[in-house]
Amino acid sequence: MVFDFIDDSADISLKQYFDRMREMFPERTTNSSRPMLQCPTTCVWMHTRSSFVFESKQYFAMSESRCCWDLGNYFPSETVPQVAGTFLAGISDHVTTCALWTHITKNFATLINPEPGSLRAWGSNPKKRK
Repeated sequence: MVFDFIDDSADISLKQYFDRMREMFPERTTNSSRPMLQCPTTCVWMHTRSSFVFESKQYFAMSESRCCWDLGNYFPSETVPQVAGTFLAGISDHVTTCALWTHITKNFATLINPEPGSLRAWGSNPKKRK
């Protein structure tokens, strides 16, 4: 029903948007016996404190979309207090990578957070609201 509406619509930008969606996620839209559209999910990431000694390399990756967001500990700051993103969680594989902490002046790295603080993450899913 929704796909028929989109196909019959005179709105070119709407058609172009869903054409891109079909190209990015063909297994869920075009090739599926039951095509579906997903509600977007919004997630937010925020470091609880900055480190002046360690830098972290960490990413939120969406493999099908071939993109990722940098979640390194350059934030929180006055200009970037948190990172947020809205994406289609139900149809895209996604993962937050493990953090790699590197010492700024000494030559070593660790996967264990060397200082107090953490990367907090939370999100919303319209289907799970009560």
